[in-house]
Parts: sequence; structure tokens; C-alpha cells
Amino acid sequence: MKKLILLFSLVLIMANRSAAGVAMYSGLIHEAELLICMEKPGLALERFKRAFSLETPLGKDLLNALICAYQAGDTVAFATMATALLKNGAFSDGCDFYRFFDKIDGPENKESYKQIWKRLVQVTPVHIDLSYRQAVKQLVQADQDVRHYFMDKQTGNYNAVGRDSLNTFDSLNTLRLKRLFETRGFPTEEKIGYDYSFPGNPAIYEIIIRHDRSWTNRKVLDSFFYQATREGKLSPTHYGYWKDQSYWAFDDSASSYQQTPFSHYGTDALVVINDTLYIHKYNGTEKDRINAARKEIYADALDEMAMKANYQFTHKYFRIIDGTYGVWDGMPDEETRKIRQEAYTTTDLKALRYQLAKKYGLKHD
Repeated sequence: MKKLILLFSLVLIMANRSAAGVAMYSGLIHEAELLICMEKPGLALERFKRAFSLETPLGKDLLNALICAYQAGDTVAFATMATALLKNGAFSDGCDFYRFFDKIDGPENKESYKQIWKRLVQVTPVHIDLSYRQAVKQLVQADQDVRHYFMDKQTGNYNAVGRDSLNTFDSLNTLRLKRLFETRGFPTEEKIGYDYSFPGNPAIYEIIIRHDRSWTNRKVLDSFFYQATREGKLSPTHYGYWKDQSYWAFDDSASSYQQTPFSHYGTDALVVINDTLYIHKYNGTEKDRINAARKEIYADALDEMAMKANYQFTHKYFRIIDGTYGVWDGMPDEETRKIRQEAYTTTDLKALRYQLAKKYGLKHD
């Protein structure tokens, strides 16, 4: 009995240690991203390095660290981040690193960094499960094939003739994805690589989840996603984005395995209208509840998300918030006015910048 108690205690310690590691990793990543917004790439890179010593990094974090290493003039760190990205298959499948890299602001010696990348491409083998990757991609392709079939029949509006068939097909696709999770493990980026080989994109299988319109089916996979997020295997923004879709579509506000009975994460706050970003400013009790829910999955607070989203919108080569902007062009004027009225103002964002500069002891400009 004592041995069982001791073993159980060790399991708890290991679980707590893992949770503590993910929490520390996430905290350092949030700091790094805020320092990027303060245009302090050297300080951001320091946070990234510390975070990566604790947990396996997500692709978006490696990509942001690579950019910071370039902007800070750190060739050693650049090579380290590049190697890690290449091992996960980054930029290996129709995704041009050089076109992406040319968009990044940085030192004049950009060509020397391109040469580092070119050399590493030649000597760095890809270490992912290619058969698992192919199995997931086949599910995604099947999702697309059936939609194109109905689009061809109905000049683009596949719901007009295919809704019932698609609902059935989506359910089967979700169950197939669940079976893959159960038999082959959770498909982390380290295991199956990046969507279109670009780090920072949503997961390869994201389109399957977004197309499934049954909350029963979504809930089948939700516990997998939640646990993966808590273990640092999935970006909190990705999980929050999927849950917010469910929240609005199915009125879901509770999940029994979560710590708090509230599943709105505020990722729907980011709206682009006519190439202008508006960020909804939650207030009061609603803001507190969303921040509590975000904290549970190690996501940043809403104010920090707002500052990061605003910065990324004008520096699109970074992947800080995973690109989950909603584009709402063509909305009625009254709805557009309401979005503008309820959004952060330029003054609000400047005030946030000042507060964060003070927090990190940096000069505010």
C-alpha cells in the first residue's frame, strides 16, 4: 500500500512539474511577444531561449525567435532556430522561405542569413512521422473533395444541395480523426509537421474541425484539444478559436473536464473591415471571466492580445496570435459603426504600450 501511495505521489509530482513547465514556458513566450511589440528583439530572443530550454517549442514561437535572432544579429541563435524548424519540415512543401524572409525588416546583411538557411537545408534531415502526416492530409483532402463536388453542382453554394450529405460526411471525418488520435497519439507539430509547411499556421487538421457543424462531434475531440493545450502541445489561440466557434454556434458554455465552467476566450475580438483592424474591448465582469478562462489554458490577457494583434497587423511576418483575424467586409453600416465604437482606440493602445514599457523598465516612445 505504501508503494502504491508513493507511486501515486510521484505521478502527481511529475504532472505538477509538467504543468509548471508549461506555465513557465507560456509566461516567457508572452513576455517575448510583448517585447517584440516594443521592438526589442534582443530581449525577446533571451526570453525565447529560456522558454525553449523548458518545453518543446511550438512552430510559431520558433519562427518568431528566428526573426528576432536575425533582427538582433545573432547568427548562432538563427542557426539553432532554423535547424529546429527544418527538423519539423518547415518550408519544405511548396512554401518559399526566401520570399517570406525578404519581407522581414532587419540588418543589411540579409544575404548571409539566407546562406545559413541554405546550408542548413542541405544537412538537416526532416524528423517527422510522414505516414501519419499523410493520413491526416488525406482526411483534409477528402473534406475538400466532397465540398468541391457540391460546389460544382451548385455554382459555389455547396450548402444548397449538399447540407445533409456534408453533415454525415463531416461526422465520419471527425470520428476518423479521433481514431487517428487514439491509435497514433496527438498529432503535434513535432510529430507531423506544419500545415503547408509554414510554422504558425493553424494545425493541418484545423479545416476538418471548422467544417464540422455538429457540437456532438466537436465535443468528441474537444477533450483531446484541451488536454493538448494544457500540456503545451497546441497553441492556446488555436484552442480558443475553435472553442469560440462552438460557443457562438452551439451555445456551449461548459466542459466538465475544464477547471472553470466558461469557454469563451475572446479570439472573436479581432475583426478586419476594409483593411482596418478593430479589436473589441471587453469590459467588467465579461472581461474578467474571459481572462480567467484564458489563464486556464496559459493564454495571455485580453489587453496583451490586443497589443500583439495590433502590432502583428502591421508586421505580418510575425505569427504572434496565429493569424485568427475575422474579415468582415461588406457589413451593414450600423454593425460597422458598433464595432468601431466598441473597439480599442489608438489612445487605449498607446496607454497599454506605456504600461508594458513601465513593467519591463523600458523607455517609452
